[in-house]
Amino acid sequence: MQDTRSFDSTKAKVKAYSKAGYGLAICHHGEILQGKFYDADGTLRRGLVTMPCDQYQAGAHFVPDASGILTVEPAFKKKALRAVRVTLENLKERKVGGRLVVDSDIPEGWGLGSSTGDVVASIMAVASALEIELTEEHIGALAVESETAADSIMFIDRCVLFAQRDGLVIEDFGGQFPAFEVLGFNTEPNSNGVDTLAFEPANYNLQEIDRFVKLRDIMRRAVQLQDAKLIGQVATESSEINQNYLPKLRFEELQKLGLQVGAVGLQMAHSGTVGGYMFEPGAECLDERMAEATAKLGEWGFEITCRFQVGM
Repeated sequence: MQDTRSFDSTKAKVKAYSKAGYGLAICHHGEILQGKFYDADGTLRRGLVTMPCDQYQAGAHFVPDASGILTVEPAFKKKALRAVRVTLENLKERKVGGRLVVDSDIPEGWGLGSSTGDVVASIMAVASALEIELTEEHIGALAVESETAADSIMFIDRCVLFAQRDGLVIEDFGGQFPAFEVLGFNTEPNSNGVDTLAFEPANYNLQEIDRFVKLRDIMRRAVQLQDAKLIGQVATESSEINQNYLPKLRFEELQKLGLQVGAVGLQMAHSGTVGGYMFEPGAECLDERMAEATAKLGEWGFEITCRFQVGM
């Protein structure tokens, strides 16, 4: 006779978790800083500080059931489905099945974290359905396990240096981003973008790693002092280093234009095609400056993605 106790136990558990779960994740607009950094134990790890952007979002809706079978809509959202499976296994809920629906308007291949948005929203939806509260650190670790490399969009109100392939925080800078405004643009609007996992990680040399130590220090001071100019300096220098590994079109001209329009920084996606000019909030004639930059970017064939605020 078949032992139904395990099935009955799972069925009862799913009944207790009968409500649908929801998760929402914003995108990011590339990175402010990306490189290799030493953690507290002296281990050299790849790490990044992503630029949060609320102009695009990914949402997930998960309804658990007792079938033991997991499905996702649309069917091609395989990373999101894997995130559900990884999360259930991590929470010791391996026999729970369910239906995941993902809805995202985050463009793919631009460097906006489209896959991480799907994954984080899905993890949050599972936790919501099971009425379990996950820390941002836990979500980050699950996201990396789900997709090999993940951005740090799960950290909502904290500026952190995140090890995107290890799933841990290298440093919490102890506060939110300083306030600044961004004029975002796409340097290759007609391309297929960049596949993050297919793109070979940068092989930074010792001189660059030394620069990352200094940029990390400046990043820390930018957060402590809430200084937009300092964080703009970090973004610009990190973008300069990235030119050795994923060069952007017209980069020197972009730098000159940034100085011309009074931007405090030039930020570039380190595994994507987007970039952004960073401005101090409330700067004099800001609309006119952005309009001047927009016109020139259009002449070069670049496309404006969005205008948004960070830390405001």
